[in-house]
Amino acid sequence: MTVITVLPDGRVIAKATVSATSRTTAGALPVTVTVTDVKKVEHVLQWNLNTSPQTNYSPTGIKITNNVVGATIYTAAGTTISGEIIVVGY
Repeated sequence: MTVITVLPDGRVIAKATVSATSRTTAGALPVTVTVTDVKKVEHVLQWNLNTSPQTNYSPTGIKITNNVVGATIYTAAGTTISGEIIVVGY
């Protein structure tokens, strides 16, 4: 987890790692990320995800609870997802 910058109002832009998660069949893959540098995530600015093998993906159902961000990612069969998210919080 890394703080990218502190905004003038005290909020921070931070990033956190999405641990590698794989799925053997096509469909929904639940992903949960804890952003330890903030107490409360206000908004997810960006998902930077990598898939192996390279395929299309779609994060949906994004839910934020304090500093934990959860989402469901729909992928093809045999796909591994990893990467990072960038958030605004305090």
